[in-house]
Amino acid sequence: MPKEGPATAQHAEAKLSQSAVLMASLALKGTANQTGFEMAKTSPLLDSWISAYDGVHPLLDVGCAYGRNVSAAVERLGARWAHADQEGLRVVACDCAQEHLDAVEELRLPGVKTVFGKLPDGFQHLQEMAAECGGFSGILISEVLHFLPGQGIEEAIAKLKGLLAPNGTLCITMFSPESNISGAECPFGQRMREVYAERQAAGDKWPGEGFDMVSILREQKAAVTLDEEAMKCFPSYFHVAYAHQLASALEDYGFKVLLAQEDRHPGHAPHFWHEGKESTQVVAKMDMVLAAIEKLPRPLMLQCTSGNRAGAALLLAQAKALGHNRASASLLAEDLDLKFFTRCSECGPVRDWVLQQLPADNDEAQVSEVRNPGFVIEQLFDAHQGSSTFTYLVGCTQSQEAILIDPVLGLETRDLALADELGFKAGDEKKGRPLRQRLKAAG
Repeated sequence: MPKEGPATAQHAEAKLSQSAVLMASLALKGTANQTGFEMAKTSPLLDSWISAYDGVHPLLDVGCAYGRNVSAAVERLGARWAHADQEGLRVVACDCAQEHLDAVEELRLPGVKTVFGKLPDGFQHLQEMAAECGGFSGILISEVLHFLPGQGIEEAIAKLKGLLAPNGTLCITMFSPESNISGAECPFGQRMREVYAERQAAGDKWPGEGFDMVSILREQKAAVTLDEEAMKCFPSYFHVAYAHQLASALEDYGFKVLLAQEDRHPGHAPHFWHEGKESTQVVAKMDMVLAAIEKLPRPLMLQCTSGNRAGAALLLAQAKALGHNRASASLLAEDLDLKFFTRCSECGPVRDWVLQQLPADNDEAQVSEVRNPGFVIEQLFDAHQGSSTFTYLVGCTQSQEAILIDPVLGLETRDLALADELGFKAGDEKKGRPLRQRLKAAG
């Protein structure tokens, strides 16, 4: 092996010095579980998170680290708590490292409780807490989702949705593909963006998942690799995503996205910067009506004298299950002849509300297999025999069995023809009377 000469030694010393300057300038504190850093300043979405507090349902910080955002929330809301019970729960700090929770406990913040939790599967204690308090009015999840694969992010969104109170707000920040790690010529950032573009061109749904930050930094011989203590804080698995990707995933789960952008994070050091778009920031809200409906047990029956509100719920459920946008949902409402949509002069606000929950007409409709309900609901109307009765066919796509609700005597042929057209079986004699026999008995 050739002996190290003065030039080589000087170069190594210069690189080590560069690394030391880099880490000092980061002004970041490495996490106790050595998977990253706590940001040097509070979240850029702090205001959105704190303003979601409704005075009843607590706030939740997922990935609280050493409590920077939790402390800021306590300070900001202090005036609002002046006449409240200081022992009451106001903010919940959650993390997957017990050392972080211990650090938050040592701050002795009023109205704060710590709980261990890990996305996407280790949320049992939080789920129990949400059931007790009616959910969280605002959830902040900062620099956490980049540790999960795409499927894990989708599962996490589903879990977080279940923790929100009706009308609750979800605030997410994570690294975008535009971020760097070690300055303008960051080898990791350059390589990450190259691979991301290749995967995106190949049609990957989550082209930013699975980057081994440690391996790439070592392969590219980045200056920071000479600092072993610093290298311990870099994750071996890293996922970056643009705001539109997160927004699309949130909309698939019924969220209304209020903000979706790439911007600068005030807690990022200059060496993370790249064109001012290093931080993906998304704020989304769960509609109060939708949240309440989705938390009710199934099957769900809505009591409605006019049929307008029930029709609106039916259309929204069908449209979301089938991936319709506003235009296709409008056609579905006309096909079903839903009164609130086609024949009600006073239902404009209800009609507008339903359509606002769906993607715009120029957005591509997507059907999510995860959210496929496995059932079909068809509405029929008797306009010929004078009964003005709505008949419903409800079928299970897995068992291929169906039932008819409120059939009309004399219209058996119409109803059975629809059942046959949709591929539903007549029934099983051993389990009960088949559909044809039940329909004749009902008549």
